[in-house]
Amino acid sequence: MAREKRLKQFGALEGAPDWYGTPLDELHFEWSPEERLEIERYCERILKNIEEEGGMTPLERLNATLEGKPRDRALLTVLYGNVYGIRTLDSAADALKPIDVYRNPKLWVKVHLATVARFKLDYANAYEISYTEEFWGNNARMIEYGNPVIIGDPRLKSLEDLEGFEAPDPTKDGLFPGYLWANRELRRIYDEYGLSKVMPILPRICGDPHSIVMLYMMGWAGFAMGLRKSPELCRRCLDLATEWEIRYGQAVIEAARPQALYMCAMTGAQAPKGVEWLADYWAKVGKALAPQTPVTYIYAFAQSVQFLPVLWEKGALGPGSFLGGFSDSQSDPQKMIDFHREHDLFVGCLGSHKTLLDGSVSAIEREIKQLCDLGKSYNRFSIGIGMCDYWTPQSNLDAAVAAAKKYGKC
Repeated sequence: MAREKRLKQFGALEGAPDWYGTPLDELHFEWSPEERLEIERYCERILKNIEEEGGMTPLERLNATLEGKPRDRALLTVLYGNVYGIRTLDSAADALKPIDVYRNPKLWVKVHLATVARFKLDYANAYEISYTEEFWGNNARMIEYGNPVIIGDPRLKSLEDLEGFEAPDPTKDGLFPGYLWANRELRRIYDEYGLSKVMPILPRICGDPHSIVMLYMMGWAGFAMGLRKSPELCRRCLDLATEWEIRYGQAVIEAARPQALYMCAMTGAQAPKGVEWLADYWAKVGKALAPQTPVTYIYAFAQSVQFLPVLWEKGALGPGSFLGGFSDSQSDPQKMIDFHREHDLFVGCLGSHKTLLDGSVSAIEREIKQLCDLGKSYNRFSIGIGMCDYWTPQSNLDAAVAAAKKYGKC
C-alpha cells in the first residue's frame, strides 16, 4: 500500500509502516490459523481469571463505579501502555520492541489481550500509537522504545504559518486508521469469545487539545509566550486541535463501541489564573463526546488540582461533559478525592511509577494500601497502577495488582 500525504501540511514520518495513510475502510489485516488459536487461548485465560476471582465481573465493576453504586472492590486501572505491554508478549526478553506494536495493528491486539490475561487485569489499557506528531508541519520518526517523536522544534510561530491548515481525519490520516482497526478488531474478538459480556473496552484518545498545541504545534516555550504575546495564534491552534480531538474521539467510539474513553490532559501545565479560558477547549471535547459515551481525564500535573474548580465552572467537568479523571502520583490524592467526591465525579489515583519500578514488595503494597484507604469508601474511586516503566519487573506488577485487589475490597 502506498503511503499517502493527504494534506499538504503533513510532514514525513520516518520509519512508518507500509499501510501508513491508508483509509480505515481499505485496511485488511488477516489472522493466520495459529494466531487465531493464540487469541482464543488469551480469551479463555481472561474468562478463567474472572471466574476464579469471583464477585463482580470487570464490566459490572466499571458500570458500578461510573454510576456510583456499591462494588465488591475498587476498579483496578493499570496503565501499562504499548511500551510495557510488549514485554509481556515476549516474556521480558527485550526481543520484540515497542516499535513493532506501533507498526503492526495485529500485534497491538495481541499485546493487550496477553497483558490482561497475564496480570489478571480489569481491562486493557488500549493505548494509542500516535499523537499527531507529523500532522502540523513537522517531520517525525518512529523510535524503538516509544511513540513517534518530532524532529527538531515545532514549526508554528505565526498565524501565517497556519494558512491552509485543517483538522486531519483519523479514519484516513497517518497511523490512526491502524489504531482504529485495532480497536474495532479488539471489540470483534470480545464479541466472538464472550468477553463483551464481562469486560469493558476503554480506549485512550490522547493527547488533548493543549498537549497537541504545546508538544507538536507551538512547543512548550512558544505556547507559554504565545499566551501573553500571540493569544490569537494560541486560540487558532487550539481550535484546530479541538476539532481534531472531537473527530478522533468520534471515530474511536464508532470503531470500538467503548464503555468509556480516557483523554490525557495538560491541566496544571500552567497555573489557572489569567488563562481560565483554556478550560473552554476541554469543555468542547467533553460536551461533544459525553452524550455518546463517558469520557474521563488523566490529569498530567500536580497543579491540576488548582484547575479543578475552573473545569467545573466552565463545564469541562460535570454532567454532560467529562465525568472526572485520574491523577498521577505528583498530585495530592486527598485533595483530588475530596474535590471529586464533593462534586459526585469519578476519580482515580495512581501510585508512583518509581516505587513500582524499583521499590520493594512491601513498599509497593504500602503505597497501594494508603491510596485504597483514602478512596475505596467512595464508590466512584478507582485504584491505579503505572505508568509502568519498560524495565518494571513482572513480579513488581504482580505484587501491585494483588495489593490493589486485596486492599481495594469494599
